[in-house]
Amino acid sequence: MKLNVGQAFDRLDRRVAQSALGHWFRLDGSGAKRTRVGSRFTTELRGGLATFVTMSYIISTCALILTDSGGPCDCDREQFGATCEDDPAYTTCLQVLKMDLITATCTVSCITCVLMGLLANLPIALAPGMGLIAYFAYTV
Repeated sequence: MKLNVGQAFDRLDRRVAQSALGHWFRLDGSGAKRTRVGSRFTTELRGGLATFVTMSYIISTCALILTDSGGPCDCDREQFGATCEDDPAYTTCLQVLKMDLITATCTVSCITCVLMGLLANLPIALAPGMGLIAYFAYTV
């Protein structure tokens, strides 16, 4: 018996919806009192995966953009040139700054996502805006 991918996803959606997990999340077809119409396990899984990939991109890119500003790192431009590539202290400072910015972005994103889920009961991921970060780093 040949089964196509769409039928396999439908079967998985039905099985998960009829389980305790499907009832807890009020998936379509779970029999819960307030079922969320159109909410299926595979749809929620794809949405979560897309959100994860987007957040990963934002976290790494924001840290790189802000590191380009130099932050609190200082370099003797007369000795090492305009880019300060040959200054080991400056390069080390930028690496530490980048790791600190990744940690700060992850922490802030985690706190705001948890608060959005607990207080508003909405599955919305919150992260710093890249446009504002680019404006701040390259203009201000």
